[in-house]
Amino acid sequence: MFPPGGGITRGAGWDAAVFAEALGDTLSRPASLAAKLFAIRAETLLHDLSPAAANAMLSGLLIGAELAAARPYWLGRDVVVIGAELLAARYAKALELQGVPASLADADAMVRAGLAAARNATREAAA
Repeated sequence: MFPPGGGITRGAGWDAAVFAEALGDTLSRPASLAAKLFAIRAETLLHDLSPAAANAMLSGLLIGAELAAARPYWLGRDVVVIGAELLAARYAKALELQGVPASLADADAMVRAGLAAARNATREAAA
């Protein structure tokens, strides 16, 4: 499902270890999110945080916050992630790191299927 080493790259690059750490931090301490977001800029200026690490940290923090808020909806359930390939892969990896296997579905195919179902429902209602 993921490239060797768990990296998911595009643009600035990716640091899988930083992503996993940021994700875990936010899931366990969501109240620290604002401080950690602000720290990304400081880390780039003061400690030469690489663009790949900053990219992964930002994603880990934000995805972690969203998963923390939605935990009752995914914990112990079968999860399918539908979305743009790169972002969906990041969510799937985040869930995998929490012990929740997630399948990926092609967003374009899901949109087409949804539109077809809506069209069929409209036709049946009109008949």
